[in-house]
Amino acid sequence: MIDNLKKNIVIYFGFRFLKPKDKILPNLSVIMSSLAVSISIAILIIVMSVMNGFTAELIEKILGLNSHISIYSRQDKFENFKQVQENINKIKDVKYSFPVISGSGMVMNDESSAGVFIKGISKDDIRINNDLSKSIISTNIENFNGFKIILGKNIARQLNVKRNDKITLIVPIVATTMFGAIPRQVQLKVNGIINSNSQQYDNYMAIVPFETAQVIFNLKNDASAIEIITKNPEKVEDIEHEITKKNRVFVSDWKIENNALIHALNVESNVMNLILSLFVIISTFTIFAVIRMMIKSKEREIAILKAHGISNKQISRMFFLVGLTICFIGMILGNIFGITFALNVDNIRIFIENLFHTKLLDGDVYLLSNLPSKLMIGDIIKTNLFAFTMSIFCVWLSIKKNTKIDIASTLRNN
Repeated sequence: MIDNLKKNIVIYFGFRFLKPKDKILPNLSVIMSSLAVSISIAILIIVMSVMNGFTAELIEKILGLNSHISIYSRQDKFENFKQVQENINKIKDVKYSFPVISGSGMVMNDESSAGVFIKGISKDDIRINNDLSKSIISTNIENFNGFKIILGKNIARQLNVKRNDKITLIVPIVATTMFGAIPRQVQLKVNGIINSNSQQYDNYMAIVPFETAQVIFNLKNDASAIEIITKNPEKVEDIEHEITKKNRVFVSDWKIENNALIHALNVESNVMNLILSLFVIISTFTIFAVIRMMIKSKEREIAILKAHGISNKQISRMFFLVGLTICFIGMILGNIFGITFALNVDNIRIFIENLFHTKLLDGDVYLLSNLPSKLMIGDIIKTNLFAFTMSIFCVWLSIKKNTKIDIASTLRNN
């Protein structure tokens, strides 16, 4: 009975300190402190979601047109690539694989010339790669055979060519003629244009049929490499281990080839999270200030309560309840606003663009037509745990020794 009474006293006076008598809303300082916590949590959730979205979108673009794993022979060419490909297709988590021929060269016509990266791939393998096939416009993949070529859109613009125009491809393979040794030249018909929003493909890529590439690079029945698409790009290491265990080959993957970019994204994400965490720390320090000022302004009430037998521990619990209430209100509001904003960030972008007649995200500059957002439960949990921990620390710091008030001197002075 006494214990329940003491608990009720703590709860009653805790909320009494939180909200003035005969008023509906809490103190203005309590409201502002809760808003500070909620805004900082919301900002952290929104920014982390948008950065996760940008990273996921960028990796998706990297993986969309490129293979997850590339296999190279220890020699200059892959003589037994069909046998190696059969072994690779039997490995778990391998979606499909295909041989390619790659090299550098130059395309030219009467108007201009441009350096290109040449990729020899069959029309069947282009059809399997949905992202690549969707990026090729003004063409019919079924007719992609013989001496034809598909050019990146910026290369085609530079040469001022369109479908069915003829161009000359020059490769660094020496051909012996009556005039001496000269680079090999092949006349090809433009069969399509690559429009992928990928700088690598739009500015430098030229695709020719696999059999034609064998003739151009003098590889007969061989290939340059085998490219692999996996079911889970994040776990390429397990597949690489299986490949190298059964075949004497060199292995590279998308993580190795884009290591600098991935590292930069991780560093940027960590630094941004650290900076935004400072906002959470600053906002939780407002709880310290609010409770400290509240204790100072309630010294007379505290002295009266202590004169009636309320202990310092119970007084501390009252103000601890006040701090927790501010913290929980801020966390709830911050999560509601942050999650709602993160889930509708692109709709909000469109609304702002229409309202102010401006463009926040130019697709020609950022290569993105929308503002991506990827909300991760782990980030929300970590944000809330961090905010709660800092709030508890600030509440403890504010009530430590501050509730130990001398009854006689306080009542005499007040």
